[in-house]
Amino acid sequence: MKILLDCGAHNGDSIPDLVSLFGPFDKIYAFEANPSYEKEILALRSQYNNLELICAAVWDKQEKVKLFLGETGLESSLIFEKKTGGFSKTNYVESEAIDFSEWMKSNLSINDTIYLKMDIEGAEFPVLEKMIRDGTHRMVDVFLPEWHADRIDYKHVKFRRRYIELRFKLSGIKILRWSKKYLRRKGYNI
Repeated sequence: MKILLDCGAHNGDSIPDLVSLFGPFDKIYAFEANPSYEKEILALRSQYNNLELICAAVWDKQEKVKLFLGETGLESSLIFEKKTGGFSKTNYVESEAIDFSEWMKSNLSINDTIYLKMDIEGAEFPVLEKMIRDGTHRMVDVFLPEWHADRIDYKHVKFRRRYIELRFKLSGIKILRWSKKYLRRKGYNI
């Protein structure tokens, strides 16, 4: 099966672009922890009847987490220390987080063709590092990250990003940064 995993689906705005660029897909999974976007994503089912919304944060373990909200309530991150978004320690919602590696092992097959778009506001580092440790990154065929290295005060963040990209490339995974400007430069019509 050809599968799209949209991690950090926001309001679903990336799904039409991803389908146009790389589809059609047999199954689309949209992961979004911010409950403000549930109705908008579900409305896309009229276009994509193979779309399944998973109302949970993509994380490196299964647990309850605080999803910090920005000033407008539209920005959100598990990482309070994120430099952009105007987060407040008192403005958050409780959310379920899934262990993304375990979810992949339970729901996908190594024989699937998997496109992974990841825009999870800084949480990508622990999630991807766990995927590398347990080998689930090898299930991915095309990886479309939106990196937040310049917006997070993680220790050695640039090294961590390069390490992740190198491990993915050495596993034969195609990496295309999730940015319209970047994809246009690479010849994609977006």
